Amino acid sequence: KKRVDEMIEKTCLTREYKKRIGQLSKGYRQRVGLAAALIPDPKVLILDEPTSQLDPIAATEFLNAVYRINSELGTTVIMIEQRTESVFSQADRVIFMADGEIKAINKPEKIFENLNDIDSRLIKFLPTPMQVFYMLKQTGDAPVSIKKGRKWLNQFSSDFVQREYIKENIS
Repeated sequence: KKRVDEMIEKTCLTREYKKRIGQLSKGYRQRVGLAAALIPDPKVLILDEPTSQLDPIAATEFLNAVYRINSELGTTVIMIEQRTESVFSQADRVIFMADGEIKAINKPEKIFENLNDIDSRLIKFLPTPMQVFYMLKQTGDAPVSIKKGRKWLNQFSSDFVQREYIKENIS
């Protein structure tokens, strides 16, 4: 009972736990499934596209519960996900696969650091700030979130304007 109560709290189901499953939205049902999977205290949790059938708000709430489980309980989470926009910034490691092969393994901000030719098919699966970063053939840590993307883009545009000014006025 104590473990069930703890998982209800961790997955933010405290107001809904007495409802019948048929009365819950898909997002809440997904969190019920997450809570049930956590009751035996697994060391590793594997989730295959857990947000694919959820609206953006429900997906965010579900992922927040997963992040809480990872950080507070220390459960390792392996997530297979195509919607990378909301998971990249929280990941410790990313394994990028295409055509059944591992293409890259690294920290999210360095996922394509060691690849000379980035397959354009892979770029479209990255969060938008990272897509821009790699399309502009930048190196170093890629911005994994909108907030980091804004910061990087401000710096990039400032540097670009300075380089263009130098080219026009000093060369």
